[in-house]
Amino acid sequence: MIIIDGVSVVIEKAGKYLMIQRAKEVPLPLKWTCVGGKIEAGETPELTAIREVREEVGLEIEIIEQLAMLKGDIVEKLYFLLAKWKDGEVEMEKKEIRDFGWLNPEDVLRLELLPATRKFFEEYLKH
Repeated sequence: MIIIDGVSVVIEKAGKYLMIQRAKEVPLPLKWTCVGGKIEAGETPELTAIREVREEVGLEIEIIEQLAMLKGDIVEKLYFLLAKWKDGEVEMEKKEIRDFGWLNPEDVLRLELLPATRKFFEEYLKH
């Protein structure tokens, strides 16, 4: 059995977080989450985060730290990494993403989130 791990990138810009809504055609459709994806062979979670953010939303980021590791909804282990926006404007990868928004922390929990994303934000936003 191949264990697949993934990343969820908590991108912060001016006190807001980038959240994406999954497309209708992907697993767990129309749920909201952070930009992320599966870790490929030879990649660290940090390299995966940078690659996935470029591919999915066209942004350049700076990884700040790993915040948590939870059981994922699609992957075995899901690493939550905090990143700062460095450059670029959001350009959605439309096959995977239906919508996006930069949201205040209190608005994130009002979304229909993936379970692991909800668990993470409920804990993270307490601090």
